[in-house]
Amino acid sequence: MEQDSKLDKFKQTTILLEQQLDSEQEKWDKIISDLSMKLKGDIKYLYEVDADISSYKQIIISEMRKYSLYIYKDNKVMKSLVKSRFEWYSTKYQINIKSSGDKMKLIEADVSDIQYKIDILDNHIEYLKGCGDNLKQMAYSIKNRIELLNILGIS
Repeated sequence: MEQDSKLDKFKQTTILLEQQLDSEQEKWDKIISDLSMKLKGDIKYLYEVDADISSYKQIIISEMRKYSLYIYKDNKVMKSLVKSRFEWYSTKYQINIKSSGDKMKLIEADVSDIQYKIDILDNHIEYLKGCGDNLKQMAYSIKNRIELLNILGIS
């Protein structure tokens, strides 16, 4: 019974994490959109936009690190659970399962909630990497635009 309450709590925190990641994705979509609009704007603000981009890139790096640590911790928990479940299926399960492959299928089902959480964190990290790439391209665009303006003699 205690195992079920822990699992329910874990599922609930995963749902909350999904909601948090969704709102973060909306935040980053808005930031990228706003920066794109500013890139089209007055050239005298390009230096500010460039500074904002540098700041946002650092924030993304910090967020990616934070979520990578979550994955690391969950992997540690999952490996421990896989080990204990393998031992349980080998010694205490009511049906004698001789095949390691069959045991692993049962274990995969047991750890599927943890794996799901790892997968959504992994997906979010990939999304953040994409945002970082977009910011890098914007920074190049600013430098290229400034260089073009200097060549044309427009300031």
